[in-house]
Amino acid sequence: MKLLKIATSLPLLLAAPLLMAASQVELYGIVDGGLYVKKTSGKDTTIGIDSGRKSGSRWGLRGSEDLGNGYAVSFKLENGFKLDNGEMDQASAAAPEGRMFGREATLNFHTPYGTIGMGRMGGLLSGMGTYGLMGTNSSPFAAAWSDAKYNLLFTGNNRYDNTIAYKSPTFNNLTLYAQYSFNADGPEYEKWRDNSEMASVAATYISGPLKVVGGVQWRDTGISKKLTDGVVKDNSATQRQKNALMAATSVSYDFGTWKLYTAAQLLHGAEAAGTVMTASGKRGEKGLDGYALSLGANVKLYGGDLKAAVAYADGEDKGKTASYGDYEAVQSSLGYLYPLSKRTSVYTVFSYWHVRKVHKTVATNSVTDNFSFALGLSHKF
Repeated sequence: MKLLKIATSLPLLLAAPLLMAASQVELYGIVDGGLYVKKTSGKDTTIGIDSGRKSGSRWGLRGSEDLGNGYAVSFKLENGFKLDNGEMDQASAAAPEGRMFGREATLNFHTPYGTIGMGRMGGLLSGMGTYGLMGTNSSPFAAAWSDAKYNLLFTGNNRYDNTIAYKSPTFNNLTLYAQYSFNADGPEYEKWRDNSEMASVAATYISGPLKVVGGVQWRDTGISKKLTDGVVKDNSATQRQKNALMAATSVSYDFGTWKLYTAAQLLHGAEAAGTVMTASGKRGEKGLDGYALSLGANVKLYGGDLKAAVAYADGEDKGKTASYGDYEAVQSSLGYLYPLSKRTSVYTVFSYWHVRKVHKTVATNSVTDNFSFALGLSHKF
């Protein structure tokens, strides 16, 4: 399978110079890696080299063509890879070995009346890619910086297959967005109910140093089929709850020498609350209800950027047979980024997060403390 993927990608790589000569096409990317140390209470300390401790390692092709009279076409094909072992990233049940263009694969039609995009893309309430609105406005660490990222406690930071999106023209500093995924992971199935759908609407308001983002998202995660290793299998025994809802907002203000970030989120029937808390996942269960809050700042200091953020999440697993009921989590992070040139920077970051689960059926509660430190190098091309 890996040899087949490599073989199918070689013609594209060999043809890249010809494509660039034929139209306005840019090759770009980020190579990021660092040393990290991680300690979780009750477990051994982990030390190693990891890819993307600040920004996910990637390479991509993007280009556009002006059609005249306010119309244009653009595309973006972005591959994610792991620097530490060379593997492709963005694996899922539908693509267990990763994806050629797992970070984004979009074709966009720009008109005087707005932009329509289609393909694989980040959700509106994520911090990913062309259409992700929350990440860089929610935290100085955005949806990157590994264990310091804001979506450790915030959910919805996902990419979706089979997606169509609309971005309106900007009126009085306000821009509207809408997005729909016919099936979030893998190809669409013949029966509509077998697909895992997503729909969202959002808006941004930008006025000078002030930027406000807000939106809502609906997920039908109750699929009865899933694609595993290229084979469609029945998933009815473990399918997630349906009609999960999420609302999120973020506000940032740039004071010049420093920038303030705030964000908030509400969940109802969600499959996950960030990356530290997932629902029990049994058929017919109701998922997670909860909320999350964050506060952060970026300060210009000694030629670099000092970053700090804190976040809090609280909620309940509504599952009928879940081993725990209430949960709460706290996250704090401190980092520093120093540019060595326009394209290369060094960084360091320390993160701590605490997760507490209140069990329904056993006498003791579950408490986990996590510590993480990283020192890395990031290069853009």
